[in-house]
Amino acid sequence: MRPRVTKPHSALAGIFFLAAGIFVLWDMRGHELGTLRNMGPGYFPSVLGGLLIVIAFGILADSFTGKVEAMEKFDVVSLVAVLTGTTLFGLLLRPAGLIPALIVLTLCAGAAPRSGLGWRRALILGIVLAVASAVIFVLLLRQPLPLLGSWFR
Repeated sequence: MRPRVTKPHSALAGIFFLAAGIFVLWDMRGHELGTLRNMGPGYFPSVLGGLLIVIAFGILADSFTGKVEAMEKFDVVSLVAVLTGTTLFGLLLRPAGLIPALIVLTLCAGAAPRSGLGWRRALILGIVLAVASAVIFVLLLRQPLPLLGSWFR
């Protein structure tokens, strides 16, 4: 009896993770690994690439078990909402600052039909995420990110 994929989403995710892990290991082949005590520039990416491959095999193995699941319809609107939010975040980070960029990102992602957030909850989530990110990245980790950019000066 031939093995059969019962979870196509898991199979696609496993193939993607496997390809990403193989690419990372291939890309790091020219970098020095170093040792655990004195890590080289290729050490951490190579470990992550190896972990991706291990995770990929687990996901791929899972895709052959369980009940047969149908592939869901591709949701273009949600994809566009998330990609728009990510693009706007990248474009707004310097001129608007971290706080407005994160709020816009969260509002765009919340506009995806399958998110179930609604604009009010997305706005509240965006504000909480922006404040938490400001505290963690700017205050605690001292990353040079503008909280409010040049548009607000």
